[in-house]
Amino acid sequence: MSNNNSPEEGNNLSGISVFDGLGSIRTEKPPRKTGIGYKVFFQKNGKLYPPMVANPDGKDTPIGVWLDADAAPISGKSKTGRPQVKAGGKGTQGGSGRLAYRPGWHLGKIPYAILFNRADKAGNRTLFPKDFVWAICEYAADINYQKDAEAEGITKNGKFNHAYAGLKYVPKNGYYIYRTNPNPETDPWIITGAMKVIRVLTDVEVDKLVRRAGRKPQKREGMGGFYYGFQGFSFANY
Repeated sequence: MSNNNSPEEGNNLSGISVFDGLGSIRTEKPPRKTGIGYKVFFQKNGKLYPPMVANPDGKDTPIGVWLDADAAPISGKSKTGRPQVKAGGKGTQGGSGRLAYRPGWHLGKIPYAILFNRADKAGNRTLFPKDFVWAICEYAADINYQKDAEAEGITKNGKFNHAYAGLKYVPKNGYYIYRTNPNPETDPWIITGAMKVIRVLTDVEVDKLVRRAGRKPQKREGMGGFYYGFQGFSFANY
């Protein structure tokens, strides 16, 4: 952290949570405490869009400004009565379905996410989408909502159910950590109420960060099965 003064069921997206609320440019002062995370975007014509959650206005995500997360409208409920939001459509990668409702910007601790993978020639989901990119982001960390998020997972019989955990409201000026996918091989996400996209990472930068974390980089769709690592390298100040 730094100080800065300035699985519940869906349709065909079962077990996956909302990956970001629709954002608006922040009018308050920037958060005092911040952290660094990595966000995946669908990239089209050089602009960044949410990869999954419905984006009805088709707006792109700006770079270099603080953005407050806006909770997407609830479009239905799961079989267990948990709220869900619409996925896909205009301003996303496409597709359709519903996602579990955990509003906020969702970022990774490292730029790695197997849940987005697409099928290779053998039919196995091993390829990171060719039209997806990772961006390094700063996120709000003034308030740690972890205990509140975990409390949501306590059932009536007093037992903890991971699928029920997570906030049903935007964690304003703060964050919590949550693994949104039931697959234990997936990584937990940082869910925050505000973020600032610093810049898009090159494939080489993604590769280096993933290896530094002790992981094997994902293969990129449309690159002949090669791993990340096709562009010039520059970490700037990060």
